[in-house]
Amino acid sequence: MLQDRSGVGLAGDEIGSTLLMHCVHRNLSVASTHSSDMSLTDTAIHEIDICRWLTGEEIVDVTVTQPRKSAIAAVGLRDPLLVTLETESGIVMTVEVFVNCQYGYDVRCEVVGSTGVATLSAPSSGVSLRPGSRRPPVRDGWKVRFEAAYLEELQSWIDGLCAGTVAGPSAWDGYVATAVAQCCVRSLDTGTTTPVVLDERPALYG
Repeated sequence: MLQDRSGVGLAGDEIGSTLLMHCVHRNLSVASTHSSDMSLTDTAIHEIDICRWLTGEEIVDVTVTQPRKSAIAAVGLRDPLLVTLETESGIVMTVEVFVNCQYGYDVRCEVVGSTGVATLSAPSSGVSLRPGSRRPPVRDGWKVRFEAAYLEELQSWIDGLCAGTVAGPSAWDGYVATAVAQCCVRSLDTGTTTPVVLDERPALYG
């Protein structure tokens, strides 16, 4: 279903036109030095990047709101956060960032189309049977969840180097994700919707 960044991440029209995206990014816990800004620039930035890739569109404005604060969150840390992103064609994406969820590492994504839905759910990792209960285990960190994906990504990059046809994210993609994340920080601080204004894209990046 997915392809490289030379095209839209959702192949064909299997689910029709993309209308909405819902993302969840939860961490077991974070260090006491973790700040609210980091929840956006270190955590939500991954969803910002993947939303651009899946839709093939730029994000034009962002809104960050804070639900009721978790009692476990450190003093000064606003957790959880809800990020709303809107693309140039009007696709609306929500990202829940909860960095002290306590039960494990949980990342999900659902793309809602005009004729169907595509979902990234937690991979199956076996079942624990105990008296009166049946529990699928939850991973406690990103390294376990995405180890195979990182290895495949690295191998693809090496294969591309050898063939002289490297595909994938560019410095421009990194710049845009960072710029959008900074707009999220501004939205959190001001409590308002913040427009995303990007530099002109260099011809180098097509």
